[in-house]
Amino acid sequence: ILALVVIGRAAGEDRENTLTQGSFYLTDLERDMLDRVTAAFSRTVVLLNVGSVPDMAWTENYGERLSALMLVWQGGMESGNAAADVLSGRVSPSGRLTDTIARYYVDYPSSANFGGAEFKNYAEGIFVGYRYFEKCAPEAVLYPFGLGLSYTSFAAAPVEFSHRDGEVIVRLRVSNTGLR
Repeated sequence: ILALVVIGRAAGEDRENTLTQGSFYLTDLERDMLDRVTAAFSRTVVLLNVGSVPDMAWTENYGERLSALMLVWQGGMESGNAAADVLSGRVSPSGRLTDTIARYYVDYPSSANFGGAEFKNYAEGIFVGYRYFEKCAPEAVLYPFGLGLSYTSFAAAPVEFSHRDGEVIVRLRVSNTGLR
């Protein structure tokens, strides 16, 4: 038996997360719910229906008690159907995490300068996202860029490789070798 927990947040272009419970951080009620669900079920999957990445440090408290985490973002009216297709194995997500998730908010280089109502100072330069974490703070990464699983397997075979005017072109034949 599997428990499915959905945690949602309403945040987007018109409303940023704040560093409070119920926004960036889980509420005490959400933590209590997760404590009870993970104690009662051998498998727990958490879906995060969010517009931006919330604090994820709480996941470390649950370890193996969480079978899977899925960022479903806010995909509109088809989001539920897409999530159900992935959860049921009907389709393979075939994707990986498109962001780097740090352990704590202060681990992000922009945290010191973010949130000014009148002025925003983008002081981090080119070291943002995975570039920053790879170069300056690899120990701060909780979930690295590119992390994720697929429910199928693939085979890739080279078809063509060429180099012309400083441009490299690689063509591959990719085949789904799994059941989905």
